[in-house]
Amino acid sequence: TRFGAAVLISTVITDIGSIILLAVSVQMKKLTLTPGQVTMPQTLSIFDYIDPSVFGNWFMVIFLLVILLYFAATLLIVPRLGRLIMKLMPVSEDGIITCFLIGQNSSAQTCFLFLVLLTVLIGEFLGINLIIGAFLAGLGLSKLMKSGGDVFRRFEGIGYGFLIPFLFISIGMKTDISVVFGSITNLEIILLTVLGLIISKVASGWFAMRITGFSNAKGLCAGMMTVPQLSATLAAAAIGKDLGMLDDNFFNAIIILSVATTLPVPSIVRLIIERSKMTFTTIESTEPDAFRIRKGQDDLL
Repeated sequence: TRFGAAVLISTVITDIGSIILLAVSVQMKKLTLTPGQVTMPQTLSIFDYIDPSVFGNWFMVIFLLVILLYFAATLLIVPRLGRLIMKLMPVSEDGIITCFLIGQNSSAQTCFLFLVLLTVLIGEFLGINLIIGAFLAGLGLSKLMKSGGDVFRRFEGIGYGFLIPFLFISIGMKTDISVVFGSITNLEIILLTVLGLIISKVASGWFAMRITGFSNAKGLCAGMMTVPQLSATLAAAAIGKDLGMLDDNFFNAIIILSVATTLPVPSIVRLIIERSKMTFTTIESTEPDAFRIRKGQDDLL
């Protein structure tokens, strides 16, 4: 629907902007570390082996340009390679695991996995964290979901059933819940972090939807839809903690934030939709809700 497209597109733009800032922040933090400081092990990034002083004051500008070029190339090339794979490669009924275990001929799933890993590897060479590279590869492949639904369902099953749980396990092992209740200051940090995110998300979503012609209820609903913070937020927090950018208190606050926003919000959104008896305009329609309301076709306000 038109409403869904507005929320989804704005969320994707926000995520892309966030991971650009994450990549820049990580590189800026690395520049401030002295050789004697404990930090993450040296990566494959070419910037780990180049003295930043070579670029003078232009280092961050050059790095940001590299990020933008990588983003553009990934979003342009990955979908084309994905379409080529679907055209040339047969889909194995046994899935990707079978291909690896018994040496079956290459399948579409195997090729898609290789494409994602290649995208991540190139990003690592350019100093872009693997989480960011994987996100972009998935964003590029999202255009092929409709035409290759069965392939991507198997591919997605491997991620959710096998790989992604390890990310949450590693983050859980770094979390010390006892620190959360150790002092009033810690509780204040958590409370302000959760309230700050919820208020800013809901307010910005409501305001954006209202000025584009949607109703109050839909504005509130859109704002609430952007509140949950899970995979990308936790991954960014883990990177920040490893680099010493986040202390234990704030890291734990982000963990609590993810739990507090992910569990109740979907039910609240459903309740808002049901109580308001919302109707949604199809994406083909160009008439904003406010215009339809003035014609007496919508009584949401």
